[in-house]
Amino acid sequence: ATERCNAGCHFCFNGITNTPAGQFMSMNDEHIARVRRFTLLAGVEKVSYSGGEPTFHAQACFDLVREMSPGYKKTRIHTNGLNLGKEVVLPDGTKKNLLDAIIAHGLNGLSLSIAHNDPHKNKELMAFRGGWQGCTDEDIKSFIDRSSDRFSTRLSCFLTPDGIRTPDDMMRYIEWGASLGVKKFIFRAGSVIPADYAKNTPFTDFNVQCGFDIHPLVEAMIDQQGFREIYQEHKSDSHVHVLKLDDVVVDIDHSSEEIDTDQKIRRFILMPNGVCYTSWLDQTATLFEGDRDIIVNDIVRANRAGINTKTYPAGLGHIRTGDKAPEKPFYGD
Repeated sequence: ATERCNAGCHFCFNGITNTPAGQFMSMNDEHIARVRRFTLLAGVEKVSYSGGEPTFHAQACFDLVREMSPGYKKTRIHTNGLNLGKEVVLPDGTKKNLLDAIIAHGLNGLSLSIAHNDPHKNKELMAFRGGWQGCTDEDIKSFIDRSSDRFSTRLSCFLTPDGIRTPDDMMRYIEWGASLGVKKFIFRAGSVIPADYAKNTPFTDFNVQCGFDIHPLVEAMIDQQGFREIYQEHKSDSHVHVLKLDDVVVDIDHSSEEIDTDQKIRRFILMPNGVCYTSWLDQTATLFEGDRDIIVNDIVRANRAGINTKTYPAGLGHIRTGDKAPEKPFYGD
């Protein structure tokens, strides 16, 4: 929804790959409206709203979710919780807090990013800016109170050397969340991103430190903590293990981003600059041919601002004003 954020998490994925700037997404933008038409026609069933921080502008977030969500079976928002309790104006002129407003317009899932169960450590890890310093236990309880057969909340934790990392750390986090009524948790190890497609930033360096084999961790949760595995998936670019203990479900993930091997569409990634990408890594892999002009303009602005384009992913390296676009198929307008 936006690249802007109220936090400065040093494990942020957006600090590793290209995240173009732009206005907060709005269905008034024809680029976005076109993507919605295309994905509904193609049979896409799931939509996720993320950022930056998608709730950074509460009213704009509500307007986007309200207009974008109809027609999709599942919608989820990935947020650190900022502004979920802020009032927004509904179409009839009445007001409601943001979370209740977007649930009423079809939101199925809230994925709440909390890096540590200790609130002081969480503030340190997520480096919040401004007066708001993260969700309180009371906030989380109120989110859980909204649970139904159509809506659920999960806690999302990035595994870091200076935060949650060991089975004991995870159990303390899970027990804390469960005491608030949380039933779903997801723990993520650092994503492996090819060096040629990663920005040369401290975020990238830290992400490398956070990459590790999750299998010993999974085995410890089973052997030592009493969980049982109910699902696993192993692909070249991801490892997923889903564990269960009583009514608590824990997802442990490790991804290894890779360039798509063919032109099959695997995902649609709509960025704040209005471009719809089909790859997290190759920023020339656009859904619509005309969007290449936006990419070129982004490069030109970066050059004029003195930003070294070598910090952009490798896919952008060969695009310069006046260059002929690479020979590759597009999906058309």
